[in-house]
Amino acid sequence: MSYSRLKIYSVDGSGTSTLLTGIKSFSYTQSLNTPSTVTITLNNIGGIRNDVTDRQFKIKIDAIAPKMEWSSATPVNWIFFGRVTSIELTPTDCIITASDSLNLLSYEVLAINPTSLTNGEDSASIIKEIIGGSSYSIGLEKIIGETKIRMSSGLNLVGKTRLSAIQTILSQLNVSPKKFRFFATKDAEGLAMEELPDPFDSTAFSYIAGRVPYTTAPLDFYPSMIDRVEDNEDIINMVTVKNEELGISVTIPTTPPSNVIQKLYTDSTITDESQARLFAQQILKQQGMSKMKWIVEGMPSTFDITTGELIEFQSKEGGLSGRQMIFNISYSFSPSNNFCRMTVGRQNADLLTTLQFANRLN
Repeated sequence: MSYSRLKIYSVDGSGTSTLLTGIKSFSYTQSLNTPSTVTITLNNIGGIRNDVTDRQFKIKIDAIAPKMEWSSATPVNWIFFGRVTSIELTPTDCIITASDSLNLLSYEVLAINPTSLTNGEDSASIIKEIIGGSSYSIGLEKIIGETKIRMSSGLNLVGKTRLSAIQTILSQLNVSPKKFRFFATKDAEGLAMEELPDPFDSTAFSYIAGRVPYTTAPLDFYPSMIDRVEDNEDIINMVTVKNEELGISVTIPTTPPSNVIQKLYTDSTITDESQARLFAQQILKQQGMSKMKWIVEGMPSTFDITTGELIEFQSKEGGLSGRQMIFNISYSFSPSNNFCRMTVGRQNADLLTTLQFANRLN
């Protein structure tokens, strides 16, 4: 499988699409609840390309299924839609980088807190208000109707980018048993939010990367390398969470265990003791489970595989078996190097990492 299975178009300000030719390499990177990015290298021998000339252009990518040929009857299967963020020209190459609609939310900063946050409305309503206030016209019809979870009234989103504010809300939502993913639509400029599937739910859809018993049926992904990721940090049994500005300090458990191994977390996004308690409980819950992650390399038979979805393995290598969630995925295709790499596990994206990422966007 290679970029010959792709059709990459540039879209100008009038909406006119142009098929890009002379593709030398293509790469795609996506992590859970963050913008996805593509980098396309085009042949530029003979001068400046005129099919992509400025950052106002958009990029859309169509992918063909295995064992199919391009024809007028080939069904459209969009796998990416985004705006050009940079163009680099060399005497031989035109290197285009584009990011999806999530990235647009990183260009604007919230001057006031959303009214829906102040009024104690559902978290989905807050996210919709943040997106709806953007000067960019971004479709939000696919945002979940409600989460049935409300944010703390003391949460302050002022000064955060729209993306950072939404990621802060998601980080707090995902402390609860119900977890969500936030992503860009692939056929147009729009956003979507939905509940994450449960790896232990046998009725949930899953891609296949291995079967027991073995069959000759084709797989969605063919692993070639599996590396179990080990967390070398000590297992902790006591957590203290603080927000020194608000005078919040919560320790879980309240009665110290024998042979205490304690860790302190200070975070300005914690706004009340109830939130701090949930935060600490989630950190303790992750102990042991946080070690169950794998980096997998191989070749996909479809470009539809994305983060937040499930994929099933049956491999003795690395002890990887059963349904796993995809946390991040990247493709890279060139004449000398074709591969797909993903990180999978049964634990949602680490809470602390998500919070720290959101804070870095301030």
